[in-house]
Amino acid sequence: MRYYLNKLINSLNRFMYGRYKGDELNRFLIIVYFVFYILSFIPIPFFLGFFQLLSTLIFVLILFRALSKNIYSRQQELYKYLNLKNKVKSSINLQKQKQQYRKTHLYFKCRNCKANLRVPKGKGKIEVTCPKCKHTMIKHS
Repeated sequence: MRYYLNKLINSLNRFMYGRYKGDELNRFLIIVYFVFYILSFIPIPFFLGFFQLLSTLIFVLILFRALSKNIYSRQQELYKYLNLKNKVKSSINLQKQKQQYRKTHLYFKCRNCKANLRVPKGKGKIEVTCPKCKHTMIKHS
C-alpha cells in the first residue's frame, strides 16, 4: 500500500514540476469562490444561476492559474493584484487616520501632485509646503 502511495506522490510531483501552483491571489480567489458558492444556495430568483456560474468560472480560473506553466504572466497578475490591494489598504488607513485626528488636524490634497497633507487646526492662515513636490500654498486651518 505504501509503495503505491509513494508512486502516486512521485507522479503528482512530476506533473506539478514547472507549474505555478498557488500564491496570494489564488488564496483570495478561493475565498471569493466560497462566498459565491455559498450565495448560490440562497434562493434568490434572479441570482440563482448567476452565482453558480460565477463560482464555477472562478474555480476554473484558480485551476488555470495553479496549473499554468507561464510563470511570468502569473507573476504579473500577482503584482497587479498586490498593487491594487495596497492602494485599497492605504486608502482605508488614511480614512481611519482622518477619523482619528479629525478634532486636531485638517486634511487636504496638494493641488500640484495630489498628495494628502495634514495641518493642525486652529493656527489661522498658514503657508504649507508639500513634502513631495515642494509646492507652497496658503491654507486656513
